Amino acid sequence: TQVGGTLAYSTCSLNPIEDEAVVAGLLASAGGALQLLDGAHLLPGLARRPGLRRWLVLDDQARLLQSVAHARRADGGANARGECRYRSTMWPPPASESAPELERCMRFLPHLNNGGGFFI
Repeated sequence: TQVGGTLAYSTCSLNPIEDEAVVAGLLASAGGALQLLDGAHLLPGLARRPGLRRWLVLDDQARLLQSVAHARRADGGANARGECRYRSTMWPPPASESAPELERCMRFLPHLNNGGGFFI
């Protein structure tokens, strides 16, 4: 991208680990070089919900994982090569940090528009 350019991230997933967590991780790794803008005015005719600030991370048995350290200790925390498959960016940013304004993200839920789910 270039200075003043626009980067859009979208998925047809409604999983916050694939949505808001990716956006939060990207913003954190950019060190202030990126800004999350409110694009609601670009799609005025579509009903939406704001992005999430909090979400849960579960393992394959639907057990709550409190942190990446907890995931590394839990059963199933490693892939076939013994590497942890969980990343710290999968969890919501800590409340103590200056959290990105994730509510600027847009969640298009299937029942709101009589269609499929989508995240921008």
